[in-house]
Amino acid sequence: MNRERDIAKNAFIFTAGKVAAQLIGFLLLPLYSVLLTPEDFGTADLINTLVFLIIPFVGIQMDTALFRYTVDCREEAEKQKELFSTVIIVNLIQTGVYAAVFFAARPFISLRYKDFLLLNVVLILFVNTFLQFMRGLGNNIRYSAAVFITSASGLILNVVLVAGVRMGVTGIIISSAASQFLTLVFAVFAVKPWKYFSFRKFRTKTAKTFLKYSFPLIPNQLAWWVMGISDRLVISGTLGVAANGIYSLANRFSSIFTSVTDSINLSWTESTSLHVNEKDRNEYISSIIDSLFVLFASGCFVFLALIPYAFILINREYSDSFMQIPILLMAVLCQAVVGIYSAVLIALKKTKSIAVTSIIAAAVNILIDILFVGSIGIYAGSVSTLVAFFILAVMRCILVYKLVGISPKIKTVVPILIWGLAVTFGFYSKDPRLTVVALVLTLILAVIANRKIAGTGIMIFRNKLDQIRHSKRKQDLYGKFELYEGDVEAANGSDLTGGKDLGELLIYKDETWNYIKDLRQYRKFLSKGKHPDWEDNTCFSDKYEITEDAINVDAKAKADNWLCYYIGQELPESYEISHDICIHNEFTEVQIAFNYADLGNRYRFMIKDNKTLRFEAVYEGDFLEPFAEVPFILSLGEPHRICVRVNGNRYGYYVDGKKILAVEEKGERSVKGNKSCLILWNEKDFSGITCEISNLTIRSFAE
Repeated sequence: MNRERDIAKNAFIFTAGKVAAQLIGFLLLPLYSVLLTPEDFGTADLINTLVFLIIPFVGIQMDTALFRYTVDCREEAEKQKELFSTVIIVNLIQTGVYAAVFFAARPFISLRYKDFLLLNVVLILFVNTFLQFMRGLGNNIRYSAAVFITSASGLILNVVLVAGVRMGVTGIIISSAASQFLTLVFAVFAVKPWKYFSFRKFRTKTAKTFLKYSFPLIPNQLAWWVMGISDRLVISGTLGVAANGIYSLANRFSSIFTSVTDSINLSWTESTSLHVNEKDRNEYISSIIDSLFVLFASGCFVFLALIPYAFILINREYSDSFMQIPILLMAVLCQAVVGIYSAVLIALKKTKSIAVTSIIAAAVNILIDILFVGSIGIYAGSVSTLVAFFILAVMRCILVYKLVGISPKIKTVVPILIWGLAVTFGFYSKDPRLTVVALVLTLILAVIANRKIAGTGIMIFRNKLDQIRHSKRKQDLYGKFELYEGDVEAANGSDLTGGKDLGELLIYKDETWNYIKDLRQYRKFLSKGKHPDWEDNTCFSDKYEITEDAINVDAKAKADNWLCYYIGQELPESYEISHDICIHNEFTEVQIAFNYADLGNRYRFMIKDNKTLRFEAVYEGDFLEPFAEVPFILSLGEPHRICVRVNGNRYGYYVDGKKILAVEEKGERSVKGNKSCLILWNEKDFSGITCEISNLTIRSFAE
């Protein structure tokens, strides 16, 4: 479930950054449709088309290779420096070569905005490198922020320059370059390249490895350009720039959906790359592919059902765009499916297979464009895109099946096809009643089909609320604490054991205890101020033997291995608990809990992994991070005398008579229990718990 939550969380981060600004841009389409003629809209689109045609040849997809290989070395700082430095140096060489070629060719370029072909390409080259490095490191929030800056700044500048200053096409093109520049400035401060870059870190071998990975992605990127852009070039050349403006507006609707699916597929790509070598890989990949297919199809159909209500705001001059939208939406649904399967191929580093299938699909796309644009007009663009992406989705699906044996489920695909046809029929009917029925039924079906994903989303939201409450609780509770530099005094007092031996004094519990067995649910009760009415069941175990004055623990290797020894009697305000302990192996926790009210309300001194001593609070079921922590190790095979002193609101931990850590709580105690507990716990499943505890004493003393 953690992997699924990570996908959902990262998808939300990516989508929030990309879609928020694009949604605003979508809402501003009516404004643009009034201020720009179809010819202007088509011209601006054509300039951006050429920029994104040039990028793959200049950048040779090195940024994609940087992402994929950085994912594999998230814990290796020196390797990260090598990868980043190598790509930046290659980028500098690429910039120099491209600039030389551009200035040599410039006299022969007749485009009015030709200088932007140099500026925008260089900016996008470095922006892509920085952003993919962020993704590779797992800095997805910063990546999302950078994407948002690109979209939001471009949008604001467009409004100012197009709607305010009325600069028309010039304003759109200037906005594009300026937004990339602002993104690059943010990326530089976010990545802090001075921490990673060094000329000495450049490695020719790494550059060759990257080129081997990324070179097949050049024809792949070109093929994607053909499928995404060739329609517009053919339409512009055959039917005119105005026709391309109409077609481009129709594409703006589908691009909103694409931005969502692309964001989710970014998260999916990262997840597959991280987990591609795990044992349950196939089961995991198969379940996510099925869930994403249903999610994308549902989203596509809901969006299609909503379009008739949004299109009312569009200028009638663009009315021909309406009929293109369902075809283009189905095309981008196929594109989203391509992205699902491409994530698996990228994780497996099968870039050559990606390139070959993309080239075939691009050839189909441009062939349909050329053959049918004269007879069916703008429809040639939308139909060719749909057919090409459908063929590409089928080919990628077959490739994944051959590599890992995963194929789509017929019981999922067939209902989705029927659903899609029904919504499309309702759209083209233009019948208001059918449109309303299609929208309502589609919304209901979408919720039912994605209830599992919705549940994950709700869980993430609840976890976020829990984190907020946790942070506030930690701040409020630990705000009353400070380190205590003095000695926690222990005046002579009376013995509290009453002469009982250990078997009479202690109550044993372990992972079979109801309150530990269902600890998560128990914590939920406590977080709401309630206490469950559960049976306080007796626990029996062969993990230990107990005599009059000693506990001999020999618990075999087992994950989540608990041994809890509760002191069954109430303790005064000030007291001291001491015992000898000799551990023979390292395990997760050696703990003395005090001010103990119940398992979810206590203070504790705890030796963690036999490396550090911590003071922590567990409050209303919330396990807070350590308030204080110091290095500390118990010598294996040697006995030590451990003592916890509770003197009023001062709490100290002593070993062999020496103070290791002490804290003081100001004001009234937050946790007001009057019992104590000795806890041994091992999280690991490859080692047991072996130790002896003896000579337990409990005595009271005056404050």
